[in-house]
Amino acid sequence: MEKKIIIDGYNLLHCSAWPATKDRDLEGQRDNLIRQLQTYAARQGESIVVVFDNSRGAMKQIHHGSLLKIVYSPASKEADEVIQQMIRKAPNTRNIIVVSTDRAIRNTAKDHGAISMRSESFCHLLFSNETNTSYSTTSEEDKELSAEEVEYWKRLFEEGGEHE
Repeated sequence: MEKKIIIDGYNLLHCSAWPATKDRDLEGQRDNLIRQLQTYAARQGESIVVVFDNSRGAMKQIHHGSLLKIVYSPASKEADEVIQQMIRKAPNTRNIIVVSTDRAIRNTAKDHGAISMRSESFCHLLFSNETNTSYSTTSEEDKELSAEEVEYWKRLFEEGGEHE
């Protein structure tokens, strides 16, 4: 079953793992990202939709080959809202991998059964030469607290101060 990857474009472009390209303006950086995603989509054989914020005009979609689609949000919506709407409307979210560091987007993905991946993690996959990548559904940030950790934090908040 083919995976569909939905990417929060500017979130990926500005993540800490993205190679610095200070010599390019925002449009040049975005074009570089699109080229990297085209290569990745072709190598993996996976469909990618990358969503960017658009401060001008109506929502538009641009196809870059059969596997990559670029979506610019309408001026009235942020890319985050467009991504969340795509997740909610998807007929089968089990095939969807959502790439963003934004907690609200990741929670929407998780709530609807999609895989979520932090931008930094995807960036490492993007620049590796591996094929047939398996996508992990958890990160350090997503792991549950142990019962001991919950008790520790409860005591800390009840006492209103530091606890050893």
